[in-house]
Amino acid sequence: MKSQVLTVKARRTPKNQSGTVRFRFWNFLSPWVLAVGIFCLVTGCGDSPRRTPIQGTYGQINATPSTNISRARPPQPLSFDNAALLTCIQTELSPATLFHTETNRISFFTELHGYGLGPPSYAAFATSAGLRAFKNGSHLESEHMEQNWVLVWFSGARGWTNGDIPCVVYLQHKPNSMRLDTNGLHFRFAGPAGDVVLLPLYGTYIAPLQGNDSSAVFARKKLKTWAWSDVLTREPLMRVRYWSGALREFPVYCEETFSVDRATDTITIRQKIHYHSISDDWKTKHLKLNPLSPSLGLAWKDPESPIKFSHPPMDLEMPTPFGPCSAAEGDAPLDAKFAVLRYVNERQSNISTPTNLNVTPADGNWTRWAKARPDQIDPAQYVAMAQQAYRSGDIDAYNYGCYLFARAFTVKYSAEAPPQIPASERLIPAGPSSPFVPGLEREVKGPNSDLVQRIITGPGAWPRVHLVTTSGREPWNLGQVKTSAAEPPSRVERVPLNWNTEVIRLQQ
Repeated sequence: MKSQVLTVKARRTPKNQSGTVRFRFWNFLSPWVLAVGIFCLVTGCGDSPRRTPIQGTYGQINATPSTNISRARPPQPLSFDNAALLTCIQTELSPATLFHTETNRISFFTELHGYGLGPPSYAAFATSAGLRAFKNGSHLESEHMEQNWVLVWFSGARGWTNGDIPCVVYLQHKPNSMRLDTNGLHFRFAGPAGDVVLLPLYGTYIAPLQGNDSSAVFARKKLKTWAWSDVLTREPLMRVRYWSGALREFPVYCEETFSVDRATDTITIRQKIHYHSISDDWKTKHLKLNPLSPSLGLAWKDPESPIKFSHPPMDLEMPTPFGPCSAAEGDAPLDAKFAVLRYVNERQSNISTPTNLNVTPADGNWTRWAKARPDQIDPAQYVAMAQQAYRSGDIDAYNYGCYLFARAFTVKYSAEAPPQIPASERLIPAGPSSPFVPGLEREVKGPNSDLVQRIITGPGAWPRVHLVTTSGREPWNLGQVKTSAAEPPSRVERVPLNWNTEVIRLQQ
């Protein structure tokens, strides 16, 4: 029987519900492919993955892969300095930012008047009498607060002429008093405020003003924040309550490892998330999320993707500048299996590999799996890196080259058509699965801590929160975060916790 040529082609699909663009990797064109399911030969189907030849032009090598590879920055445990006025935890693993203070007061959205902006125009929270919305300046009945959250929005506020950014503040302790006035949202507690989390409820999406329209929908509904003061609809309320549990387990570290299986031409990337747990006065039920990087989220959204997950992710409808925010529920490690190593292990006449290999250190981080622009990514350099490493007998470098290729492949071909995969010469024979070892962490120190929010601060200033936007656009100013101290902090210490997360301590 003649060997078949598998032709692949990429096409863009419409925007998803959160307004971010998603891509389909491959559109299979051959009727024969559809008839006999040759896709299974490439990606593996169910429990019967494609088996690879035990012989190859490069022959077998007798190298044993390492079982222990050190990280460029060993992860540190999260701890708080009780002498700090305020501690900020920003991470690429969550759209939220965590603030911790041992003082009994904390304020958000302050000092916006210096930028020609007003504070939030409304606040809403659950009371013993039901859900209540309060206009700026009204008495907030904090004594009747029944859940751990306060929702605010800016519809009609001074200077907010380009859109609205609904935000939620999640508390650890019940406040003695709460005030929304001309200089922001203020909480006062009987004891230390503890852990307080700030979440832009729709990520980087900017809600339209009254009289304007947007094509983006959430739960098949368009956002109309100007109407929330009359009726807070089911969609935002369910979203607020979902995150109230999810942010009781705040992610601070992604332990990412990988394993190469030459017997099936697959690579498995495994991530285990480490959390900071927050128990609150309302005894809110905790929910652990295992987030996907936005780059991987783009790939997952295509049903024909060559990536399979150990348990199904879901779209959180939380746009980020780098792609969709997706996650799998539960704290079990999440495995993503990529059936893409035929590009590495077979001779591909239609992939141009460099003749003078000069591979730079790995680019990107957990959020962005390669350089920001797909046209700057060249997966072929990692094909050459892996093949040359194998021929030289360096099995660890071969495995790492496969890992870097899978990352670059995911980003590059989510936007462009991958080349054809014809039946071709087998170069690297089948072999047993390698142990799981660290990936980018072996050379990337980080911290890479921006996802949706960015903390701007320095000596003599309280931290200012910026909503991160897409490249080339100015960030949105969400004001300063302050504690009960009259004077701003005189010292700022920025401490990398790991490759994902940064701790910012502000002290007198």
